[in-house]
Amino acid sequence: GFEQELSWNVRLLGNPHIGLHRTSKAVQEIRRLLSTVNPPIQAVIDSGALPHLVELLGPEPNMLAHDVAWVFINITCKEKEHTEAVIKAGALPKLIKLLESKWWHVCESVAWALGNIAADCRDVVMEHGAVQAIISMCENHMKHERALK
Repeated sequence: GFEQELSWNVRLLGNPHIGLHRTSKAVQEIRRLLSTVNPPIQAVIDSGALPHLVELLGPEPNMLAHDVAWVFINITCKEKEHTEAVIKAGALPKLIKLLESKWWHVCESVAWALGNIAADCRDVVMEHGAVQAIISMCENHMKHERALK
């Protein structure tokens, strides 16, 4: 079942020696598990994956950010306690920082994850400065679009 696959992928996430490609595949597999009709959200939380996923967001945007943000989108789309687990894992400041990414697809998925989090925990999201960060992201994107024309 999915439990073995999840356990394997979480072990990979926790291994700093497997390389970026294999780490990316592990994140994509967790994302795929969470994209099913009845996603095993609580199982992913219980597996210990969240701290590893937060760590993968890194201090700067990277190629994993889009898929990790999608994992958080899927985790935060149902129950408030799932959203609170994502916040408790430390994802919020790192997600907000990712709004500075030069890659629009990363910004878009991060904004969606933040929207899901705000639906359950609006005050916490606002206290972390997400609204201003989203406004800045939009302004930067509009400047970039105008520069291309």
